[in-house]
Amino acid sequence: MSIYRRAGLLALALSSAHPALAAAAPAKDEKAPSVFLQCDGRTGHVSAGESFLRLALVTATAGLSEAGMASDDAGKRAKGAAGVAACDAAVARESDNFRRTQLALARSLHFAEDKKWVEAAAAARAAPATLDGKSTD
Repeated sequence: MSIYRRAGLLALALSSAHPALAAAAPAKDEKAPSVFLQCDGRTGHVSAGESFLRLALVTATAGLSEAGMASDDAGKRAKGAAGVAACDAAVARESDNFRRTQLALARSLHFAEDKKWVEAAAAARAAPATLDGKSTD
């Protein structure tokens, strides 16, 4: 068995065994971008383990894996109230404190898009509160 075939089998086994990696590869018929992309146009936080698995999957599939090719896309960012809702969901899912703060600041920008200046300022002032010590990385 060639080394490439072994690497491919390993990547397949790892991707099916790791739920976060399986969730990172969207289905072909799924049209809605993730809440992270809708919030600030950036992908969600990826831990070191997930990065390694993505690299293994991309290597094993000669770069054709969608899981390894997930990238930022500011064009998929929601505007206004839809962006606020996406940021709320993204903050709730995120475990990394630095990324949670970025998402909270993006939430304030979505309020500003709707010219809700008081809410935008309050959301910006509340952003540091997302540094709650729950970070898993």
